[in-house]
Amino acid sequence: MSYDGTGYGADGTAWGGEVLKCDRRSYTREGHLRPVPLPGGEAAIARPARMALSYLMDAFGPEEGVERARVLMPSLTEAEVRVVARQIERGINSPMCSSAGRLFDAVGALLGATPEATYEGQPAMELEAMASEYRTGDMLLPYRYDIENSVIDTRLVMRGIVADLERGADRAEIAARFHETVAAFTVDLCRRLGEHYGLSEVALSGGVMQNARLLRRLLEGMREVGLTPYIHKEVPPNDGGMSLGQAVVGVVGRGLRAPPGDL
Repeated sequence: MSYDGTGYGADGTAWGGEVLKCDRRSYTREGHLRPVPLPGGEAAIARPARMALSYLMDAFGPEEGVERARVLMPSLTEAEVRVVARQIERGINSPMCSSAGRLFDAVGALLGATPEATYEGQPAMELEAMASEYRTGDMLLPYRYDIENSVIDTRLVMRGIVADLERGADRAEIAARFHETVAAFTVDLCRRLGEHYGLSEVALSGGVMQNARLLRRLLEGMREVGLTPYIHKEVPPNDGGMSLGQAVVGVVGRGLRAPPGDL
């Protein structure tokens, strides 16, 4: 599985939240996060509140999503809300996106992370730091979610987060509960696909795997359901490791001569 930022997918949309069945020769995309519009493309990465607006409109509908964005994210100006909402509704420069990184950005923006990301993954890193402040030790139940046709539907997750915000829940608790939720639906989908295909090994890759809290819960959850997880050691989980994997498939899958060493 690969949870990362955004990259061009084989279907012409932006990927970044995929469960792939693959070997060194080929792959098939077996599951993924529910796609939502990426308003303004790269602009949504620099302004994570735009991504949050997209998720709110997806979860609550256009009108209610916009109204909730106005209340929950004062960093969005009224003019920006109107322009971005129009982009999303009309599909103007708003490719569909299944990225886990952008989901973390959106939740970070809702919980008050930086309104202007100055480097890749900043809102997600701030969200992880928020979650680390939750220290009560109480078991957190994941937010509700749906998985249909191997697509993880995050709309219930966003509704749950907004409900917690509106009741005044501690943001550290919400951030920690979100991490539990991502771990839960990821393990759930991998378990289902593993049972379907008779597979038990799962490679955890992509830049989101640099999130120590999430990675720990994924390792625990995978083992609890009988899956064998693998993590990066020699190469990084983000762009460096992913590009190496693409190169391996390009070499082996096309029957080219491999360089010295074990691919």
